[in-house]
Amino acid sequence: MSRLSRFVLGTLFALGARLVAAQDVADSVQLHNDCRLAAQVLTTGNPDPLRSWALQTIQSCDVEAGAAIPAVWQSPPSTAEDLGSLVAASIANRDARILDAVMTVATNAGAAPELRIASLRVLASYGDRRVWVSLEDLQSRRALILPFTDHPIGREGNNPLPVDIRARVLAVLNGLAQGDPNDSIRDAARFLVKAFPLP
Repeated sequence: MSRLSRFVLGTLFALGARLVAAQDVADSVQLHNDCRLAAQVLTTGNPDPLRSWALQTIQSCDVEAGAAIPAVWQSPPSTAEDLGSLVAASIANRDARILDAVMTVATNAGAAPELRIASLRVLASYGDRRVWVSLEDLQSRRALILPFTDHPIGREGNNPLPVDIRARVLAVLNGLAQGDPNDSIRDAARFLVKAFPLP
């Protein structure tokens, strides 16, 4: 290979690396802006037409998720698809503020059963980050063990989970399994307690 060819290849490689770096910066700025807008939509409700988009986008937002997602648990979505996105966003961002909101919903006998079932799915994943429980798993309760992922789910949020998270989750699930007035919640909690993996 001639010196000129090496020079041209080297120049093209360096230019390509700069273009990739510039694209990474642009993507980072776009994600930052998207996260700020998603958090605004979820915490204020405005603009409402962007709520579904915001629930999906907030899953990728390390900083904003811990404050925005609990607001959604207090004013939950009305569609099953958006509720699924809320569960996914909550599991993707393991934050103590989200945990508090989810536990509040799980133990609120006056909350809609569908919302409480969704909160149990999140609690199971918070109790053991290798666990993902689908809505079908809880409704059918046919599985003898919880389905596991092949790698831990979620990233740690700005407010870390308590060190005794597993014990706290199991305590809530046991309480619901023993005395919740709603049959479907009681049965789902019993299933989770029975199937919960050993540490």
